[in-house]
Amino acid sequence: MDHPFLSDETAEKMKDIGAAEEHYNAMRMWIRYMEPGRAGEIITKAQEWFDTRPAISFWDFMRPVVVTRNILLVPRGMNVLSPKMVPELMDEILVRQEYYFDSDNKAPYIIDAGANFGLASYYFKRLFRDARILAVDPAPEIAAVYRSNVERQQWQNVEFLEAAICAHTGKGVLSVQDDEDTASTLVLSRAKSGHRTVDVSLVALDDLIDRSVDMLKIDIEGSETVALEGAANSLRRIKYIVCECHTLSNGNSTLLPVLNVLNDAGFNTMVSRSPWAERNRRFQPMRHIQRPPSYTIYARRND
Repeated sequence: MDHPFLSDETAEKMKDIGAAEEHYNAMRMWIRYMEPGRAGEIITKAQEWFDTRPAISFWDFMRPVVVTRNILLVPRGMNVLSPKMVPELMDEILVRQEYYFDSDNKAPYIIDAGANFGLASYYFKRLFRDARILAVDPAPEIAAVYRSNVERQQWQNVEFLEAAICAHTGKGVLSVQDDEDTASTLVLSRAKSGHRTVDVSLVALDDLIDRSVDMLKIDIEGSETVALEGAANSLRRIKYIVCECHTLSNGNSTLLPVLNVLNDAGFNTMVSRSPWAERNRRFQPMRHIQRPPSYTIYARRND
């Protein structure tokens, strides 16, 4: 996946900035995925941050050079609903490549559950140009943005289902956070102040697994346990799963219940703290004990 627009000269300039390894890698990956010719602007902006050390994070400071007028500046552009979390998502999906997997299948079938504006789908399409993707997200505004990005990116073999993944098919109520669209949830007790609710369609994960699935990416803000438990008999048709686990209002994490489901279904599993949680607990970790962590589970079928 080497990017033809990232020259050795550009890489050396980035090293000369004196960035911490994490930020250097982030800039390198951003340049790889951004529109051609944006390397200089990214490097200049990063240099400004390291020179002045403003009272905002590196990610917030760099946002204007990767998102302009709610357009993520990748080739052909991608519409975003809320730019607030875009640098974090880019870090997780494009820099750290949380959703990487191997496949001999040149057109793997992928379920992108909690698709949001489509950055994970964008990554999958860069990884496997002919990937077949079923993207699922319940928020009507997100649905419109995702569909617009399918057209912008000229993706083939991508289907979008406007529904919330749950244990059963039917109707439900979704909490929507307008300034942070990644926080929409069916678990109303997790809703933040200022949220609103909308009626949405529900779909059982079990109903979606109607064939062999190469990758299930699932980030559904607290509904992961009930969704996976309801699909326990179908999980054996999936080769890889990456699942984001969340903390519920009672303080309990979905981590252990999800691990139990996956272990019972015959998966090898690995757990890591989410990149966001990891970064925020590196300095004076004792201060963060009472703050709810988030975890990511990586799972692969044993057979």
